Amino acid sequence: RQELIDAGMRRARSFGWNDTYTFTKWIAEQLLVRDRGHVPLVVFRPAIIEGSHEEPTRGWIDGLRMADPMIVAFGRGKLQEFPARPEVPLDMIPVDLVANAMIATLPLGDARRDTAAVYQCGSSDRHPFLVDEMIRAMEKAFRRRPMNDDNGRPIHPARMLLIDSETFVRRWTARRS
Repeated sequence: RQELIDAGMRRARSFGWNDTYTFTKWIAEQLLVRDRGHVPLVVFRPAIIEGSHEEPTRGWIDGLRMADPMIVAFGRGKLQEFPARPEVPLDMIPVDLVANAMIATLPLGDARRDTAAVYQCGSSDRHPFLVDEMIRAMEKAFRRRPMNDDNGRPIHPARMLLIDSETFVRRWTARRS
């Protein structure tokens, strides 16, 4: 298994990609452009999609994805430290804004073009949301509305500690051995 992972990473990096996830997305886009025939094509690349801004209702989510499991783990008192720098922007965007932007790009697909129109859909360029702001928002939210433990008592998570990645890996490796 590790040999396959290493081979995939070497291949991805040989094309300038950091990981196999972004590499395979790029391959898929290339195949779509090559094989689309006369079908209009738009490539739409959203940032991390999270809960809604307004529609169908503020904060609506369908399941726990991306950042949600970490937020819940923090609220349950299970996540007390995280490897990140406070000044780094998180490029998350509400699901309803992504849906609206996708609809807005549809008529712009042009089957006569040799390439696809490509749209990035994110928020950090105009409205950066920093790691530190996310941490403060989580702490405030769970102070106002704490989650309950298995006995129905409110959970009051400790303040989130941001650590460097080397410390995180060292501690994680030590816990697993």
